[in-house]
Amino acid sequence: EFILFQQNPTLSRQNALSGGLQGCAIRGIYWKYFLGIIPPQQQNWSSSITQLRKNYEKCVSELWIDPHKLDESDPALNNPLSQEDNSLWNRYFQGTELKYEIQKDLTRLHPEIPFFQEASTQEKLLKILFIWAKLNPSISYRQGMNELVAPIFWLISKESITFNKDHTNEDYFILSDFTFIEHDTFLLFSALMESMGSLYDPTTTFSMQTPIIHKCYYILSLIERVDFELYTHLSKLQIEPQLFLLRWIRCLFTREFDFREVLPIWDAIFAENSDFEFIDYFSVAMIEFIRVDLIGKTDSECLSKLMNFSSQLVSSSSSS
Repeated sequence: EFILFQQNPTLSRQNALSGGLQGCAIRGIYWKYFLGIIPPQQQNWSSSITQLRKNYEKCVSELWIDPHKLDESDPALNNPLSQEDNSLWNRYFQGTELKYEIQKDLTRLHPEIPFFQEASTQEKLLKILFIWAKLNPSISYRQGMNELVAPIFWLISKESITFNKDHTNEDYFILSDFTFIEHDTFLLFSALMESMGSLYDPTTTFSMQTPIIHKCYYILSLIERVDFELYTHLSKLQIEPQLFLLRWIRCLFTREFDFREVLPIWDAIFAENSDFEFIDYFSVAMIEFIRVDLIGKTDSECLSKLMNFSSQLVSSSSSS
């Protein structure tokens, strides 16, 4: 499988868009390729990801601070009461509230999957989200980011390998080395947020000009093009699209589909282009899927159906 990818990585995009990565053992490597973590030139794969991993380690050393474990002889710096900008204790306490906010969401993350309740998993996810938030202070951490990092960490953990000199392709090992599960999760999450970050921008959440609101209304305009009757019905009910689309988009459908069903959806989102336009058309398809449950219904009935899409999937599969 990896050898085929090596021979012609560009074909992988079409495979992803057609659902061809289902059951694939190197999905994480495909994601690294789609999101630009490894370049098109195969000879640069090893050096590129090695440098990116080193960059992450540098960020951790600078931002993931625990002064309890450091040996600092300068009393001005090794002082829990110090308010100096270069005080390790001051920086540590400043990060405490952020860690608390992240941890609150992580404790509620996929309670039905034991893997996410393990202490080691929670600690690594906390570190990844904290480091990203500190590197991106204008956005910081926002609820929903935990939903984005979870599938990545699960997939990279599942596909990571240890080296076997008799059976392991060297490039394959470098890209899938279990030593770097945390590193590679951070790299993928960061690459994902290059496209998703503006949708979490907290500065203009209620403005019509904010990217997330603009995207919601753009999706509604696509409904107008393909199904004018449904568009007219929803418009008459004055259902604002952000009431249901905001969660769909920001969480990349992780709340609307079973955890493992999300992976092939993400394959297509990542494979198409860096603008993630697939999100728009997939959202339209989801709305059209429950069209019969929306036409002729009241505003509260429609909103209930749209905000509880996963229950519509269950009822649809039961009736079929």
